[in-house]
Amino acid sequence: MNLSVNLGRFLAPLHLLSFSALLGAQLYQTFIVVKVSFSALPRSAFTTLQKRLFPIYFRTQSLLLFITAITVPVQGPLALVANKATWIPFTVAGATATLNLLVYGPRTRQLMTERIHQSASNAPSRKQRLFSADMPLFNYYRGQRREMR
Repeated sequence: MNLSVNLGRFLAPLHLLSFSALLGAQLYQTFIVVKVSFSALPRSAFTTLQKRLFPIYFRTQSLLLFITAITVPVQGPLALVANKATWIPFTVAGATATLNLLVYGPRTRQLMTERIHQSASNAPSRKQRLFSADMPLFNYYRGQRREMR
């Protein structure tokens, strides 16, 4: 009995801290970091930033979820087995974290890299952009004063 009381005193604050860090990191990454960096950075810089942040974020998410699951107070991890209402959310969150870490994260990084290379190879040169036949300034100097559409 004394051991379970001491274990509960240790697990409860650790559980609260890990769950709070998990929730806070998810909300901060989802609603602040991605939105601000997408609107403030050019596409290539945003892609580079996300390639660096996503692996760290997914590993941290998995670690914090694991710590949160093993520090469930009162009976510790055994409480997860005994109560379905406790282990189902952890299973769903663990499955999605594992998919993000092992499947979607690497796939997303690969697609972002391919998109950068594709846009770089398809981008018109500076000369092509300046002297395009659709440019009003170019048409003016050619003597074909076309109205802007």
